[in-house]
Amino acid sequence: MGVFLTGLLWLPIRYNFMSVQLAAFGSLWVRLKWITIPIAMFILFRQGRYVAVAIALLTPWIVGLLNFPGKVGVVQQKFVESAW
Repeated sequence: MGVFLTGLLWLPIRYNFMSVQLAAFGSLWVRLKWITIPIAMFILFRQGRYVAVAIALLTPWIVGLLNFPGKVGVVQQKFVESAW
């Protein structure tokens, strides 16, 4: 639910604000989920919280479904313009 609400708040800003530093941080953040999710699943499994393990396993796909599609070409053009 938090991802969905954050996505709604980001809608009016996402094509008006570009930051290479934040984009790099976001890229790192997305890659970290492939480390943190399996670790969390292991810990939850050891605690016997099997429903939470299933939710952690499905988290990347659930977030993908709750995300709002964007215009990739527009974002790329903004980054090119900001680089010059």
